[in-house]
Amino acid sequence: MITSTQNKLLHALLAQANLTAQKANLIHGTTNGRTEKSSELSNFEANELIRYLRTKQPQLSTNGLDVKADKMRKKILSFAWQMNWTYTNTKRAVVCDIKRVDTWCEKYSYLHKPLNKYTYQELPRLLTQFEAVYNSYINAI
Repeated sequence: MITSTQNKLLHALLAQANLTAQKANLIHGTTNGRTEKSSELSNFEANELIRYLRTKQPQLSTNGLDVKADKMRKKILSFAWQMNWTYTNTKRAVVCDIKRVDTWCEKYSYLHKPLNKYTYQELPRLLTQFEAVYNSYINAI
């Protein structure tokens, strides 16, 4: 059966590839229709799905910088959330409007590219820039 480490990695890769909504379909295909639950994957099936998801996100590495970069991205998304850059999704949950963040990044950020395209080395400057936007928002209200 799938290990907890594999399961965590699988879910992280699904999120980074923006495929979380397709999880059941991907697992169904990987297991030839046997299951749609990640907890029921075999070790081999989990590795196959992880290998596939890594090809969808070739910039991902396993050197620990991804975790640090994700923390900075989450801080930016937290600022966006606090500025009410949100919408209600189909499940009636209020979620951060990542498309709005990406649009802002492409238009105003120093490298003019979407949030997830920033590398670990580039993110500190972007975070500082976005924090200034957040502080301006806070000072205005």
